[in-house]
Amino acid sequence: MGFPESAQSKTVKELKEIVSAAESARAKGETFALATLVKVKGSSYRRVGAKMLLTQSGRKVGAISGGCLEGDVQKKARFAMQTGNASLVIYDLLGEDESPFNFGLGCNGALALLIEPSHLPVLHERLSYYADFLKVPQPLAIATVYAAEGKLKNQIGKSLWLSEAQQAKSNICDEVLLGQLKADAHQALSQRRSQVRQYKTQNATAEALIEVLLPPIHLVIFGAGYDAVPLVEFAKALGWLVTVVARRPSHLWHEQFAAADRRLVATAKEVAEKLCVNERTAAVVMTHNFEHDMQILAQLLPLRLPYLGVLGPKARTEKLLNELKKQLALSDDLLKTLYAPVGLDIGAEFPEEIALSIVAEIKAVMQQRQGSFLRKRRAPIHDDAAW
Repeated sequence: MGFPESAQSKTVKELKEIVSAAESARAKGETFALATLVKVKGSSYRRVGAKMLLTQSGRKVGAISGGCLEGDVQKKARFAMQTGNASLVIYDLLGEDESPFNFGLGCNGALALLIEPSHLPVLHERLSYYADFLKVPQPLAIATVYAAEGKLKNQIGKSLWLSEAQQAKSNICDEVLLGQLKADAHQALSQRRSQVRQYKTQNATAEALIEVLLPPIHLVIFGAGYDAVPLVEFAKALGWLVTVVARRPSHLWHEQFAAADRRLVATAKEVAEKLCVNERTAAVVMTHNFEHDMQILAQLLPLRLPYLGVLGPKARTEKLLNELKKQLALSDDLLKTLYAPVGLDIGAEFPEEIALSIVAEIKAVMQQRQGSFLRKRRAPIHDDAAW
């Protein structure tokens, strides 16, 4: 808990769509190509690890920019499908000129894309790594060699898959490079940050993207009132997993909560037993019942979730905590991830506005940001990958 959310990793929702599209194209015998953003310098709409899959029939899934580069990438993807060869494409948009090669990009940045056609076995193997991650989401690092010279040139497109339990799969043949990639993948995984790395061996060089894939945020909502409905909808739109917990089954089975991944009938004491929580779990307590909220908080606070929000005025929460002090030793450390009143200060009044403020606050906390105005930020919005 306390790890930053990897801003560079592809959302699970989009990755799922890309893997599904690849499997569908393969079943039809249709050629496709995968474009992966492997390197960024300066401003860019997407970060390293962003992907776009393009099929022979013209279907496009995912994105690697705000729409400025997609047309040109599609042409290069078609060429890759025709030749059966991978290519590394550089878009250097750091200049101020208005030449046609600037593609009208709104951000000044340099981007490198690895474009791989479905002819390549290494691409299918990497897609199988992504599919495995989607079946059992767990923190994972996937290192892909996207450029190489000398004796390592035949390693382009090959990958290393490394789990948090140190289980590894790889099709990389060079033992020296494999050892270096394992060490860096382990570091990236422990830091929860995607990285770009350069390697030198005798008479050879290589560059690799190390993607850190994390399970989606799991939002647990306690309470099944009408104001919980937009919160479920907003969270699902972001690709999060959502569990709604209520004491009465009649509240949960309303069709408005059909989008939730899980609807759980449980008392406060059963919560800890029935929920699996980890560094990606956020909880919001909004039962509108003082006693129920107090009982739930008594169970949740000792779990030390990375985010725990409570709906209601500050005075009400203070009263809740004062009552809880009779049951628990409420240290500052135990309360540091308690957010009450829940949500960012955007002047929210209606349920949809409140839901917006809550999901924005959860995102900011998971990303270790303050949720302030970007115009006040002096540091870059995203970390630059090494160029």
